[in-house]
Amino acid sequence: MRFSSAGTIAAEGQRMPEQAAELSVRYGGDPSEHQARFLTPGIIQGVDLVLTMAREHRSAVVRAVPRANRFTFTIREFAALFEHLVEVTGDEKHIACDGDVPEQLRALIPLVAAQRGVTLPPRTRTTTTWSTRTADRRPPTTPRASRPGAPSSRSSSRCGP
Repeated sequence: MRFSSAGTIAAEGQRMPEQAAELSVRYGGDPSEHQARFLTPGIIQGVDLVLTMAREHRSAVVRAVPRANRFTFTIREFAALFEHLVEVTGDEKHIACDGDVPEQLRALIPLVAAQRGVTLPPRTRTTTTWSTRTADRRPPTTPRASRPGAPSSRSSSRCGP
């Protein structure tokens, strides 16, 4: 499994902005070797998943490679769609962390994408669902279980201890 970064307005070879480097270090990253690169159609065509920070970035990716619409999401969108998938299926075990994790992640992408445009009819939503959807202002990558009032069971979609 490989992760890489490219930007829709990147200045090739530029260092990571100071604020981003500080966040990278805070979350265990090492920004010292980071160099910006411009996102090209060739990069997009060679990946399984594209996560962007903003809708404008997602739009730029899809304009460059229209078929990327199936595997390109904003981070916030991917997190919300995954959460909806868990809500609909009642199963957080989409990634079991045993066996071929990269293959499990590849299989998850179309399941998440299939949640686009799917919403629960208002009458079937629980009070918890309504309050979660309207009052939830956490960052999009915060694990479900760490939310106040969220179930205490550990999500098996995260690998590791």
